[in-house]
Amino acid sequence: MGFISVLKRRCRASVLVLVLFMVACAVGDENHPGTIDDLSSDTLARLLLWTAPGDNGNSGRATIYFPRYFDTEEVEELLGVPSLDGVPFIEIEEAVRDNFDIATQTPDFDQPQRAGSPESFLVPRIDILGSTEYYFAVRTNDEVGSSSQPSNVTTITTGLQNLRYVSSDPGSCLGTGISAGNYNGDRTTNEQGLTVSINDYAIGDPCLGRVYIFYGQNDLTGNGSGIVDVSTADVTIIGPAGQDFGAALATATHFESDPRALELVIGAPAFDNGRGKVYVVFGSLEFPSVVNLTDGSVEHIEIEGENQGDNFGLTLQDGAGILNGRGVMMVGAPFFNAAAGKVYVFKGPDLSKSPSVNQASAAHATFTGPQADGFFGFSMANLGRIDSSSYDEFGIGAPGLGRAYLFRGKNNLSSINLATDNTSDTLLLQGSAADSFGFSITGDGDVDGDFNENGQVSSGSRPDVVVGAPGANGDTGAAFLYSGNVLREAFDNGDPITIETELSGSIPGEQFGAAVMIFPNLTPSAQVRNRDTANVLIFEDSNADIAVGAPGSNHVYVFFGQENMPDFLSTGDANLTITGPEGESLFGSIIVEMYDINGDEIDDMGIGSDGTVNISY
Repeated sequence: MGFISVLKRRCRASVLVLVLFMVACAVGDENHPGTIDDLSSDTLARLLLWTAPGDNGNSGRATIYFPRYFDTEEVEELLGVPSLDGVPFIEIEEAVRDNFDIATQTPDFDQPQRAGSPESFLVPRIDILGSTEYYFAVRTNDEVGSSSQPSNVTTITTGLQNLRYVSSDPGSCLGTGISAGNYNGDRTTNEQGLTVSINDYAIGDPCLGRVYIFYGQNDLTGNGSGIVDVSTADVTIIGPAGQDFGAALATATHFESDPRALELVIGAPAFDNGRGKVYVVFGSLEFPSVVNLTDGSVEHIEIEGENQGDNFGLTLQDGAGILNGRGVMMVGAPFFNAAAGKVYVFKGPDLSKSPSVNQASAAHATFTGPQADGFFGFSMANLGRIDSSSYDEFGIGAPGLGRAYLFRGKNNLSSINLATDNTSDTLLLQGSAADSFGFSITGDGDVDGDFNENGQVSSGSRPDVVVGAPGANGDTGAAFLYSGNVLREAFDNGDPITIETELSGSIPGEQFGAAVMIFPNLTPSAQVRNRDTANVLIFEDSNADIAVGAPGSNHVYVFFGQENMPDFLSTGDANLTITGPEGESLFGSIIVEMYDINGDEIDDMGIGSDGTVNISY
């Protein structure tokens, strides 16, 4: 029995119930909502667009929309043809509209606008590869359940889209600082009726001493273009010149602002001949369009590094979960003490606000590299809960030594000097200094978990870790996946650490592994479930995916997670390859998990290059 036949059989009874309900409720309301006749799509923004009908024909205000779709294979089955090539679109449209009741519902709980207003609906990223075409129609209902006819039909693909952020200001150098967080504290309601947030995102321009905040929203394109000038940002933060203000960015959980808004952490590693400084800007529900940190008008936090040349603030990391407390942030100073390197862990409430300037000695704990030229702190990552405690582990790379250190999170987190102190709560991942192993590190996602169709993973599964080595094989580069289950046993019992999967570059000089990022929710499992009166699209958890940057070839390679990861993968095995726009260089030098910045509750990706920032969503 075909897929469509099964759907018809499953829906027949529930559709009858819906019809009886609507007939009963419609007594006394003889005017049906108007039928949408101008439905169109914008693939770049991934939006359906139309003009609002009314609840009484084309006047008033309707109550709810029902956007539904068939994919290409389903339409072929409806029409009884092996391919849609050569089939007139009018026949496709007729089949979709005639079978609307068994099409897949994508929930839309936004209140319709008044008749004549422009409407839009964000189509979720059902197929990240963009290889499947979806045929959408929309039906309108009023407050008593009266329905319009299905709208005209439009098509859309849902592959990963890219926006390029540029600056027209002379001397600009975007591309090193990217972060995401709900800085303005806004909230929305999802299809389950739960309150969720859409992340905002920040882009640093260290050459000009600026940081630009863009608010997350369904339509990220704004002007319909794939290129956005940072001058159109919702908020511009002005920092001091000559400090590389904005070279690194991170998010910290709220500790000063409205509880709904997160704090923005900004690195300025060139302050005072490389002493370095970190600024914390408090999130706000009412951000002004310009935040000037140079004139004393805006309360904020400043932290100075210990010594000139340390480059305190060159790297930053959200430390939420590694110990108790709010506003936990990690600050790297990889050039500390002849580049032995040092990482500082701060708690926001421990720090004084401007005009006071905090010293690095205010850190709750510090972690110091073992020897000169190790560049400990050049990379950092929150790794999620690997062992059996209630806190997240964290990783720190020392590429000058070819190492990555994993530390246990704990409530009583104490300082460790790796040259002298007991390291029983530390795991060492040893690679080659010649390969720059430890140049990048990421975790907090289960790449190799055993997930079922309901999004449930087998008990005892742990988040995995990936470490980049962009200098491997003559700068071809490599990255290494470590199983969280193996790492847990190493933490708990001292078991040996083995590599689960080696990922390798293919082009000499591409520096595969210069950036690595695990995405827990980049490709959630799209499931169609029968729910009362419709077949409804829902997303379930699935394996996390690995993105690896190769700035020497202007690529980011994405490898989908699976239960049984192979021993070896090369770039030719990548499930998705993102290529930098023509004319760019060093695309993939930074990869940032943006979480959800457009409201579809699916992970988005920030990618840095030489002078621009690219957002893939």
